[in-house]
Amino acid sequence: MDTIYFDFAKAYDTVPNKRLLAKVHSYGIIGNILSGIKSFLNGREQRVVVNGQKSSWTDVISEVPQGSILDPILFIIYTNDSVCQLFADDTNCRVISGAQDQEALQCDINNLCKWSDKWSLRFNTKKCKMIHYGDKSVDTNYTIKNIDGTNTELETANTETYLSIYFTSSLKFDEHINKANSITRLIEKFQLH
Repeated sequence: MDTIYFDFAKAYDTVPNKRLLAKVHSYGIIGNILSGIKSFLNGREQRVVVNGQKSSWTDVISEVPQGSILDPILFIIYTNDSVCQLFADDTNCRVISGAQDQEALQCDINNLCKWSDKWSLRFNTKKCKMIHYGDKSVDTNYTIKNIDGTNTELETANTETYLSIYFTSSLKFDEHINKANSITRLIEKFQLH
């Protein structure tokens, strides 16, 4: 099985308000709830505070404000019509039993890139990775479209973190267990003090 781990470049910062609101409306969200979402997205300002020094207020450029319970829901609504079955910063899996399956997965990647162009979400291709699980003799190479329109080969990784779980091409959880143990030791250390 090949798993592609996608990463959007500045995902929340690039979602266009009007397109997001159109998708929210297409799910049947209307009236006061839609008005509340519009209010949530528009008219925001921010400033930076460092060592007590404050910058002047400026309009928020990012389209989906982060830090609330609503922002992941809005992002899921925005990305839900893509060709991928899971979205967070993402994954696409397919069992590969031959060249035809590899071509189908490459087609899925190409369609996702077309979708991302249409909806103004770009991938950080340097962070997009592929892990092959199973028979190492299967030669798998996939490409993804860069922002400049050229294609680049996806990096093959042996380990990737997804939803805080370490996945390895060997399907061993040693790295995940080691990380969990180090966190447990750190918690124990603080409890002793």
